[in-house]
Amino acid sequence: NSFSVTVLGHPVPPTIKSVTMSQGAVVITWDCAIGSTYRLQYKDDLGQTNWLDLLPDAAAAEPTMTTTNDIGSSPSRFFRVLLLP
Repeated sequence: NSFSVTVLGHPVPPTIKSVTMSQGAVVITWDCAIGSTYRLQYKDDLGQTNWLDLLPDAAAAEPTMTTTNDIGSSPSRFFRVLLLP
């Protein structure tokens, strides 16, 4: 018996490239790997324990992704992007 093994490198972690605000909404753009799936999360206070998900998760079809989030009356909001398995 014989078989082939292909080892792929780890995808590059997502990097937020820009955060802009327009009419009470934040537009977040990040670098990504095509075919990988990402989840954007946020919290309004870094002292909070849990991050909140901005669903749905999204599969990258291009090398960058953009999501818009309405922040309402929040005076600040913190974001992170997760690369999903």
